[in-house]
Amino acid sequence: MSTPHVSHDSDPISLAPVVEKNHDHSPEEEEKLGKLKKSRKADVWEHFTTFFGPHPKTGARVLRAACKICQTSLRAAANDGTRHLNDHLKSCVNKRMRDADSPHTGDAIASFITEKVQKLAGMLQDFLHVFVEATEYFYGAYYTTSNSVINHLYAISVIFQKYRYVEQFMGLVKSMEIKFLKYWGKTLTLFGIAYILDPRAKYTALDIMLKNISNNFEYSISGIKCVDTGEFVHNEIFRLYDEYVVNSQNNVVDTPNSSSGDNVATPSTSGHNSAWAFLQTQISNVTGTGSNELQRYLSEPILTDFTKDFDVLAWWRANKQRFPILSMMARDVLAVPVSTVASESAFSVRRRVLSDYRSRLVPPLVEASVCLKDWFVAEDRNIAIQKEEEIIGLEMEF
Repeated sequence: MSTPHVSHDSDPISLAPVVEKNHDHSPEEEEKLGKLKKSRKADVWEHFTTFFGPHPKTGARVLRAACKICQTSLRAAANDGTRHLNDHLKSCVNKRMRDADSPHTGDAIASFITEKVQKLAGMLQDFLHVFVEATEYFYGAYYTTSNSVINHLYAISVIFQKYRYVEQFMGLVKSMEIKFLKYWGKTLTLFGIAYILDPRAKYTALDIMLKNISNNFEYSISGIKCVDTGEFVHNEIFRLYDEYVVNSQNNVVDTPNSSSGDNVATPSTSGHNSAWAFLQTQISNVTGTGSNELQRYLSEPILTDFTKDFDVLAWWRANKQRFPILSMMARDVLAVPVSTVASESAFSVRRRVLSDYRSRLVPPLVEASVCLKDWFVAEDRNIAIQKEEEIIGLEMEF
């Protein structure tokens, strides 16, 4: 009778069944083995070969089980159970993995990567992709970024909601969401105004986006619900526009009159016309929210150009005759860059920390430092530098 055999040129840790040689079994023994294969359902039997062989002590032919990995012969009678087989299988697999040469160890580790681990890696890639995409976009220097913050904020809120109740991401999402809202909530008003000044969005889109962001985030932004924030942003943009209107009027009033040294306006000879002129001014001030540039801009249909090549500043430049005051406000608001680095890194290319001296810088110098930092390193970001003549021409034209 031949002994059980395992192929040595197979994978050293493979648990797959191997081709068995024929054994010298009697017809009765073959019949018993056939019945045993049908009755034994435990998974452990897939890694053992059952056969009839001599007992180590008595020599009587008894049922044995040979390990397909190391060929060790173990008891296999019905009353022996399978616990000793499982124990041997674990120790045998561990031994073969320890004894395997280094070229085989990598294959062994790779073969034990489960589908669950691969799925987790895919989820992690999906989770981080939205942050990488936003960072790369805001890292630009030669296109507006402030009007796109709301869109990226919405994308991040969607990914938070998607993985909020996934066991492996629950703690991560909670801590990231709190820190995320801590910073973004302080600047949401500015970026909300910039979003309204994008002709593809305006207040209608802002209202829709903020409601969805509020539903996706578990925590409110700076203690204020996004829905309430939308109304606040709406009021703030009208307040800001009124300031630009006042500044524009002051610039006109302060202009010297070359024909007279007296700045007092000459009243009309007709009291009737003078009254109408006065009333017209007052009525305009009262009903300005329904007929001023901002109101007319918001009442117009939303632009449907959603291509990446759309230049929002170029749109305002082309429409400055229709919206002379609002175009100036849009130019100032949309020019605000979005920073993706800590304040300590925004001041110097030498990576110096924010010292006590720099913390005392006046706001104009801080603003200049941040802008110059972006401009100086823009070439390293693989962003095409526009021709100097074109930049000067745009500045003169706007």
